Amino acid sequence: MSMWCGAGEEPVAWGELISIGDLIPQEIENVRKALTQILEAMLCLQNLHFQLFFQSAKQDGSSESVSCLHAMHQ
Repeated sequence: MSMWCGAGEEPVAWGELISIGDLIPQEIENVRKALTQILEAMLCLQNLHFQLFFQSAKQDGSSESVSCLHAMHQ
C-alpha cells in the first residue's frame, strides 16, 4: 500500500513499536530519536513525513498507546 503526505507526492512512512514491558517517557523519547535518524538516513524520508506509534504491552494484558505525528526533529 502506498501512502502519501497531503496533496503532494512525497512518500510517508508508518512505524509501530510494541514493547513487552513499560517504557518511561525518556526511553520513548530516546527510541523516537533513534528511529527518526534511521528513517531519515536509510529511507530518505523528510522528518515531517512519518508517524511513529508506540504501544506498551503490560503483563496484565492491558496496553497503553502513544501516537506521535509531528516534526520528528524537535
